[in-house]
Amino acid sequence: MKSIVSAMLVAIFCAAATVAQNPFAPVKQLRKYDILVGSWDGKGTAGGSPNAERIPWTSKSSYEWVLGGHFLRETTRIEFDNEAFTAPLQVICFYGWDRGRKSYMSCSTFNYGKIDIDKIDFRGNTMTVVQSGTDRGRPFMARWTSSIAGDRMTLNSQRAEGNDAVFTHVKGVMNRTSAKPSTVTVSDASFMVPQAAQVMQRLAPMAGTYRFKGTMIPAPGAPEMSFSGTDTCNSIFGGMIFEVTSQGDPTPQMGNFPWQGLNYFAWDEANGGLVNFSMNNMGGFQHGRSWWTDQGLIGVQATRQGGVPTVMRSVLLTDDAGAIAKIWLHSTTGASDPVKSFEATYTKKN
Repeated sequence: MKSIVSAMLVAIFCAAATVAQNPFAPVKQLRKYDILVGSWDGKGTAGGSPNAERIPWTSKSSYEWVLGGHFLRETTRIEFDNEAFTAPLQVICFYGWDRGRKSYMSCSTFNYGKIDIDKIDFRGNTMTVVQSGTDRGRPFMARWTSSIAGDRMTLNSQRAEGNDAVFTHVKGVMNRTSAKPSTVTVSDASFMVPQAAQVMQRLAPMAGTYRFKGTMIPAPGAPEMSFSGTDTCNSIFGGMIFEVTSQGDPTPQMGNFPWQGLNYFAWDEANGGLVNFSMNNMGGFQHGRSWWTDQGLIGVQATRQGGVPTVMRSVLLTDDAGAIAKIWLHSTTGASDPVKSFEATYTKKN
């Protein structure tokens, strides 16, 4: 939880503290996502291997702008017409513009305990994502395309695992049913995974609402600033994903700007720890990794703050009950020496 919360809060605080007000109106590149806004019903087929039986599916999705219009959130629920699937596949995804890397991006959470962070190739009205990595212990590669024409979206995914042949993983069509977002019911059920990984189970005692307060140094040589706010932490999708919502208290030092942030964590199968992504209502986006140690939850991430390369190491400590007690962070920006740029104490309210 140490790197979970701190990674998110650093993204929020560092962005919010570098300006007196919020000058970051949503960038023009985000307008390309407007073609997705609204409610969609989908149907198609899916297969898990080259010779597997095709399984019919239906879906309901909603796309809406969040965090001041800096990110488009997709909530999707997919039902499979097969007795083997006792729970729906559920997805919460965020689409945005990565200011540092100057690219379209998406961050997805799934109720089988995975986070995907992808670069999007957005050409015309077609979005393409290429992925590679390890899934259930097997190397894989995949290409996803979503082509939008008016109120119709065509989906296609090609995939290969191990030394198997390339096959059509997912194929389908979605139709927009309303120009307005709707409520897609998301249950707490996990998908095809009976129990969360042990590293995720250690986050469960951190669930609850916290008040926090502390100090930070927003940039090398800048004066120390005080801050406070509220964090709400929840295990979702049967404990497969950990979600943190932050709301900062307005302060004159930050121009009384009401900053907000979201952060999601999941088991990182490839590295045996946690992977997370965070975003805020100033357009800030970061992702990192963390590991439990006998010194707490240690997180690391590399990003760019104001265009300058920045490396951060966070430490999160818990009390005897497993609740968040304290977080601090060291950062190195450009060629500067490391500084303790963030420190906060937490009090659990419920």
